[in-house]
Amino acid sequence: MEILIVDDEPMAVNALISATDWSELGVTKVWSAGGISDAVSIIYDEDIRIVLCDIELRGENGLHLVQWIQNHRPDVKCIMITSHVNFEYTRKALQFQVVDYLSKPIDETQLKNAVRTAADRLNKASREKENGDDALLSRILSAPGEKEGISEKDYSEAYRGEVLPVFVTVSKWNENYDEEERKKVFLQMINSLQSEYLKGHRSGVYVKENTAFLCFPETGLEEEQVRQALEKFAQFCSYYYITAIQYSIEAKVPGKALRETYDGLWNAFQEQLSEKTENQVSATIIRYIETHIGDDISRRALADIVYMSPDHLARVFKKETGLVLSQYIIDKKMEAARELLKNPELSVTFIAASVGYSNISHFTEAFRKKYTQSPTDYRRGLNEPPR
Repeated sequence: MEILIVDDEPMAVNALISATDWSELGVTKVWSAGGISDAVSIIYDEDIRIVLCDIELRGENGLHLVQWIQNHRPDVKCIMITSHVNFEYTRKALQFQVVDYLSKPIDETQLKNAVRTAADRLNKASREKENGDDALLSRILSAPGEKEGISEKDYSEAYRGEVLPVFVTVSKWNENYDEEERKKVFLQMINSLQSEYLKGHRSGVYVKENTAFLCFPETGLEEEQVRQALEKFAQFCSYYYITAIQYSIEAKVPGKALRETYDGLWNAFQEQLSEKTENQVSATIIRYIETHIGDDISRRALADIVYMSPDHLARVFKKETGLVLSQYIIDKKMEAARELLKNPELSVTFIAASVGYSNISHFTEAFRKKYTQSPTDYRRGLNEPPR
């Protein structure tokens, strides 16, 4: 959190800066300005959250700055400072929703309390805005193709940066669910996705039949984080609901362009749904193998992830990649083992366990089959000088 001190007396500014340990109050940087013009420039250019402003500036009135902030940056909180109490100043300060009104010389306890109050109001406003933004997005997405009543300002207010669009759909239902149960279950699943697997990340959602469109504002959430959360979510749905989930993470788009791009994204997703289903199976399996190389990976375990039978999964994987799934698992494990063997401090037994082999003989046999030599011979060859 950054603050700005506005005072035309350098000694007063320095005294205020040294009056307390600002870091204890969550302040990361303290800026200063000698007048309203300089203050406005700093507020425009920097991420100022709290302004401490002297009312009696040379040739200026600090309340004019407060009024400007209220009109142009209402998210910034103001604390007024004065050398002598003036009822008219106090009345106007309250009118402009100033957090506090401090008299010089500044008491450290009063200063801390005022800054903490301002910070609390900022946090409360931020939470209320996040809730409002999420509700706004859901309203924006609630009627694709019908945007009446939702202005450009609505879009820009909710999404100032880029947004990450995500589609989630059911590719295969548990046969025991009827139509009404499917609607309820899908809403439960999407609620779990937002509240558990993407907990703490803001999003709006639009649900239509068996498909949900989620949109994440630019809050530091990376695509890979979303992908990992969705993979875990898909496994949860497969195990708990016995239902297969398919998802698609689209390229980020400017939030202000959501109006123009949303319908196109939705239609393209629906058109490509059947094509993406099988392509995503192999991609999901490959990513799972790469991130679980130390596990005892079986075809059955992989099939459960994508809600297929082991034989069907093997056929789909072979069709899409040209590779035999069981051999692909072994090859990836051996490639990982070969890299680990380059570290002389790791024992062969440890390396075998690291790639999911509890039996050293089975590991050695698999390694020899791929590289025509044992792990020990391979390591020995690494240390021999070239002939």
